[in-house]
Order: sequence, then C-alpha cells, then structure tokens
Amino acid sequence: MNFGLFRREIELLALRVRPHLTQQAVKILDGHLFHRPLLRSVVADPSQEGRLLLFSEKIQSEDLSELPPECLSKLSAFKGEYEVTKHTIKLTEKNFTANEMMKELLPNDVEIPSSYEVIGHIAHLNLLPEQREYKHIIAEVIRVKGPQIRTVVNKTDTISNQFRTFPMELLCGDDDMLATVRESGCTFQFNFSEVYWNSRLQGEHGRLLKLFKPGELIWDACAGVGPFAVPAAKKGCYVMANDLNPASYKYLGENAAKNKVKNFEAFNMDGREFLKKELLNCGLPLSSSSDQMEEECEGGKRKRESAEVEQDGKGKEEIQKG
Repeated sequence: MNFGLFRREIELLALRVRPHLTQQAVKILDGHLFHRPLLRSVVADPSQEGRLLLFSEKIQSEDLSELPPECLSKLSAFKGEYEVTKHTIKLTEKNFTANEMMKELLPNDVEIPSSYEVIGHIAHLNLLPEQREYKHIIAEVIRVKGPQIRTVVNKTDTISNQFRTFPMELLCGDDDMLATVRESGCTFQFNFSEVYWNSRLQGEHGRLLKLFKPGELIWDACAGVGPFAVPAAKKGCYVMANDLNPASYKYLGENAAKNKVKNFEAFNMDGREFLKKELLNCGLPLSSSSDQMEEECEGGKRKRESAEVEQDGKGKEEIQKG
C-alpha cells in the first residue's frame, strides 16, 4: 500500500527561547505544544544555540491569540527573552495515529473500527459489513501502526462447530497463525486458526485463578490450550485438564511442558465423559444423572459465553485516536 498521502511538510509556529528557559516554557505551554508519534515538540534552533518549542497545529496566529490569557501572561514574564518564529517539519505515515490515517483513507460514511483483538503477533478483526469493502486498507494501517503486528485476519463467520473455532481470512502480512502469548505469568503457544482463544477473557482468567489455593484439585473440562489449567498448576494445584479439540489437547500438553508445571494431566475427551470418569476415579459420588450433568455442562458453557460478552470491551487493542 502506498502511504505517500501522509508524506508531507508542514509549517508550524514555534517559540524561540534561551536554553535555560526551556523547561519553564514547556510547563507554561503544556497542552498547547505539537504532539505527534515519534516527533519531539522541542527541537534545536537551527539559527542559534537556543531551543524551539513547536506549537500545536491549532495555533495559527503569530500573536498567539489562540492561547489562554493565563499562558500569555506567564510568557510575558520572560521580558523579551522569547521570539515567535516558524519551523518546517517533515511528516511520514509513522507520525500519524491509526485513527487519523483511516479518517483520510476511508469514506466519511464508513465507521472507523474502534478496536481489535491482539493474539501475539496477530491482529484479529471482526469487521462490519460496510467496512469489508475497505478491509485491506484497514488491515494495512493496523499492521503498520501495531508495533508487534505481523499478521492481520478477519473473522468471516460465526462460531458454529463444537471446537468453537471460526473461519477467518488473511488480510495482510505473514500467513503465520502460530501465536505466542504471555498471560498469568505463563507462556502459551498455539495455532490461532485451530483452537479457541479469547484475549478479552484475560481478566476473568485472573479473577478465577486468585480463588485457587496450592494443593487443591482442579478439574477443567474445557481447558482449551490451558489459560486456566497451566497457571493453576504453576500455582501449586493438582490439575486435570481436558479438551475435546485434538489441536487444543496438543497445545495444552506442550504449554504445560513449556511452563515446567508439575501435578498436571491432560485429556482429550468429551467434557461430560471426562467429568464422569474422573469423578468416579477419584471416588467421588455422581450427584447428578447423565441428563442433569449435560444440563449443568450447558449451563457452564452459557456462563462462559456471558463472561465473553461482559468482557467484550476489555483486553482489546484500541485504535489510537488522534
């Protein structure tokens, strides 16, 4: 994608001050100085050994009439030791926020995406129908502006299978779905296209882990790649973790080994059968009939889905506003 639209020169008003007054002047002008990513608001004066304080683009009058009266009053105390001048700077796409870039690149009637999920080096979008025509533009901006982002994908349909994975399309970047995520003091690695992972549930994971005590026996019937099970084992719990998805089961075992946890067993079974078998193996009576247990498992699934909705605005990367 050609970002030449954002490569330009702009002329700013600047306050020329002696070096010993720089800190005081910056304090007076707080909130009214130039602010853009990767650029400084105080630069060397090319004409002498002073400093130039670059004003915000909103300050256009050389008499600085856009400044509040209290700022002008404090500047007057410098007694002529400052001068208003002009300074030219060069901008590139690196000096714009993602929000600013999308405002210029997308039609006015297209809503700018407000956030996206980050899974290691992967940005996961869930674009609205009216945004899909511009999906490659949106994705490229996110890739360029996200420091760790190498891959951008978009969810193309709802979760509809028993493994709770969803179809996705690669919009830009590397076709590399093997993500590495750090959470709850543990490192997790998994193929994002093969397993269920939701970064928005990080807060919920942490909340439940605080309830676990060392030495307790924990059953996790739908463990995924281990966001509950592995940290619980690392905390000193004895963990029996299960997932129906063979890919999740594979990464569950690998993540347990990667984090060097002990007292951990992984299973690849239906969640209901796992609970029945392991409760009996542990000598605990089954308090529910098969039908009741199935109903309770479905209830637990609904609670997890409810938690996802509650956490929907959390654990997501906000599109940086201008």
